Amino acid sequence: MKKSNSLMMVQFQLEQEIKESAQLRNNTTPSSLDRWIHQYEKSGSFQENDNSSLEQEEHLMLRKELEQQQMVNDILKQASYSPNTRIHTLIVF
Repeated sequence: MKKSNSLMMVQFQLEQEIKESAQLRNNTTPSSLDRWIHQYEKSGSFQENDNSSLEQEEHLMLRKELEQQQMVNDILKQASYSPNTRIHTLIVF
């Protein structure tokens, strides 16, 4: 059953008033509030981690892996400068 136009207009007006009230209470912009609503509708959470895309998650994983590899590379460089020293560092992956 379709809603009448007047009922839809009243519902829209109420939603706008609720949004404006939430913006004032939280001291935020309309775009921030819309983003929060979209995130909550998408994942049921306001946490950034719960709302990151697969590309963002992969980017984070690759960044961490790169940092680990750079640390290993630095350790090996230091060891190559001094042939009489041993590496006493435990490398955990």
